[in-house]
Amino acid sequence: MMKPVNETPYVTLSSGGMESGWVPPYGVSALPEKIRKKVPQEYQYWKEKDEKRRKEIRDELVEKLGKTLIEKALSPGARWARAAYSYVLSQQQMTIWWNLSSEEKLAKITQDLNAFLKLQPPKSEFIPDAITWLKKSPNEMKDIIVQILEVKKSEKVKFVLQWHFWRGQKVIRAGVTQQHWDLRLDFPSQKGLMHFVLGQNPLKNTEVSALWKPCPYKEWMKVSQYLPPKEERKQLSDAERAKLPRGIEEANPTKNTPSYIEIIDGGEVIVFEDSDAFKKFQFEGKKLKGLWTFEREGTSKFWIIKQSSLPQIR
Repeated sequence: MMKPVNETPYVTLSSGGMESGWVPPYGVSALPEKIRKKVPQEYQYWKEKDEKRRKEIRDELVEKLGKTLIEKALSPGARWARAAYSYVLSQQQMTIWWNLSSEEKLAKITQDLNAFLKLQPPKSEFIPDAITWLKKSPNEMKDIIVQILEVKKSEKVKFVLQWHFWRGQKVIRAGVTQQHWDLRLDFPSQKGLMHFVLGQNPLKNTEVSALWKPCPYKEWMKVSQYLPPKEERKQLSDAERAKLPRGIEEANPTKNTPSYIEIIDGGEVIVFEDSDAFKKFQFEGKKLKGLWTFEREGTSKFWIIKQSSLPQIR
């Protein structure tokens, strides 16, 4: 259910409090300390014993200083978020809104928020506080605005998805004996690559199991080639071995089984969350797309990767 624009957290200083006739009992301000200390002595209604007079003083405070006090209590980012939400809400025809699909709602809110961003572009440092304010009293429209703002403050990195498999003979195209998929992400600030070894193809499955296996060599973002087994590598010249990617010993540790790795997709990833136990990425590849969550199983190296049903931000 949509909430009204006026979502003042302090009912005592809101017009709603006046209209209801409610006022805190004697000795109680029902205000946060940082606001209570700013109320001039002549408007300190909680010190008045007579309830009728207490209401009158409180109403005078609301009319003259209520909005000012509340504005000062909010950070610049929170004030920007409230203005942005008010603008976006004012652009909606609610009888139409309720009949829109998730994708249509996302498109409409994105359009309206972008219009507000042109009128009042926020400073980058405002966005975290703006998101915090929007999340305090969430609704469907605020959730979409949060999703859009998270994209704007998020980091973008490169990814590659590779199919890694072993076959009995190099020239035969059938009969895979073993396979997995390598998902590698290149964070510029990190020396190596974030690397997950997937047990299933994420292009064909919405949930896959994975093993966390950091890759120390960034050159593997571009590797798509035949990986000779141990005995074959021994027969190579120094010049030929120098052309092989570093870490090939681990990539194909077998004695005589040929291995291959093929790049099947790549592109950019929007990083929403990246912790030791949980990650949330939006993939923007040619094939691998959408929002995916990565959840670690306890303290192990095993992860469960799932595609989210949330609509994509474009």
